[in-house]
Amino acid sequence: MQCSFEEFTEIIKSRQIIIYGAGSMAGRFYSTLCKRHLEGNVICCAVTVLNEHCKENEFVQGLEIISLKEAIRRYPDAFFCVAVHKANRDEMLEILQHEGIEEKNFIWAVPHYFELMLSKPIKENIYIKPVDIVKSCNDLGIAFRWLALKQYYGLINNGYELYLRSLLIYSNQKTAEKRLESFKSLLRTWDESGYDTASVCKVDEEFHILDGMHRLCSALWHEEKYLICDMYRYDGTYEDFEGPFYQDVETLERNGFSRQEIDLVEETLAELKQK
Repeated sequence: MQCSFEEFTEIIKSRQIIIYGAGSMAGRFYSTLCKRHLEGNVICCAVTVLNEHCKENEFVQGLEIISLKEAIRRYPDAFFCVAVHKANRDEMLEILQHEGIEEKNFIWAVPHYFELMLSKPIKENIYIKPVDIVKSCNDLGIAFRWLALKQYYGLINNGYELYLRSLLIYSNQKTAEKRLESFKSLLRTWDESGYDTASVCKVDEEFHILDGMHRLCSALWHEEKYLICDMYRYDGTYEDFEGPFYQDVETLERNGFSRQEIDLVEETLAELKQK
């Protein structure tokens, strides 16, 4: 289902809501609903298969997590908000359809996430220099993306491994590997066809990158003069919900990165800012 932001919020207010997904993206989505006082109709989280080894409870604390089949049995009239990374989106939408859920009763919720968090963009489809965005970025996550890019182009041999480990801080192995393949596909498409101007990055008015780090790295590599972006009002409370998505030295230390590895990503970020 596709709908406007206004239609989406009306559904959230008027229907029983099941969040399909229980990982970090679902946690961000649910936290944002709580921030906007829209969580009242959320009844549970559903996952395709319950797994005793999963860590989902740390992301969606307070919500019951049940299997998708059980969710459909208990709540046949509910509306499903699919809250997963794009790498998992198509598979989960197909599963819902296979289980007999009509398209009008589910949506991939992530495209509405930033409007829920920061309201509508203050500017849309504006041209911003990639170098101006990266100068405002202190998130070491972009350095891991650059290291993966360098391995793709044959400059180093440990970029993929470091990139995957950075993603494993907040996602599982399968999702991390899918995201790496998606990044490789982006680079391959950019090499073959150039910059896809239909893909819009999201920044705030202080040029902090909110969404589109992979595209930003690709643009820097290909020396693009501009990226097309939507700009949102700066809101410091956004950072409160980022958790492990925002990767600083402390986050990396807690998750087993060595001092040598941390030095490498800090040096990589400094290298990017000099471009």
